[in-house]
Amino acid sequence: MSGILDLLGSDLGKSIISGVAVSTGNDTNKTSSVLTMALPVLMKAMQRNASTPQGAEGLMGAIQGKHDGSILDNLGGLFGGGVMRK
Repeated sequence: MSGILDLLGSDLGKSIISGVAVSTGNDTNKTSSVLTMALPVLMKAMQRNASTPQGAEGLMGAIQGKHDGSILDNLGGLFGGGVMRK
C-alpha cells in the first residue's frame, strides 16, 4: 500500500494531484488529502473483490476489457460530481 501512497509524493504524483485540483476547482493540499484517503479504500475494496474466484475474475475482466485508460482523459468529469466544494 505504501508504494501507491509514495507515488503521490513523486513528481508524477504531484502532477496528477495538480491536474485533478485544477479540474475540480480545489486547491492541491485538499486534493492531495482526498486522494491519500481514497486510494487505500479503493485498494482494499479491490483486494476484497479479488479474494473470491468470481470477484477476481470480474476484476480481471474489468481491467482487460472494460477499462482502456480513457478515464484519465477526463478527471474533471470523474471527480466533478463527487468532490464537495466549499
